[in-house]
Amino acid sequence: MWRSASRSFSSARGKLLKLFVAAPDARWHLLAAQILARLVFLALEATILVAFAVVALDVPLRGSLVAFGAVAAFGAMTFVGIGLLVASRPRTIEGVSG
Repeated sequence: MWRSASRSFSSARGKLLKLFVAAPDARWHLLAAQILARLVFLALEATILVAFAVVALDVPLRGSLVAFGAVAAFGAMTFVGIGLLVASRPRTIEGVSG
């Protein structure tokens, strides 16, 4: 969450978002890029974490892998949304970090 909030805040602070608005791409491309990047890293992080738990710690994985992936993706989307909400109001980077 803090990664997406600080990235969005830094982009807004550095006037990068104004340049994106002036670009010929649609505004939703910026949001889609952030969401897609978070989902790619989520897949890598969750796969490594679950594989380590199953192999090294003998933790049984019970339930559907599809359900696990859906819950992980929903959680990632939730935190991206909260991060964007947190980054939309503060004026300083200290305000973003609390």
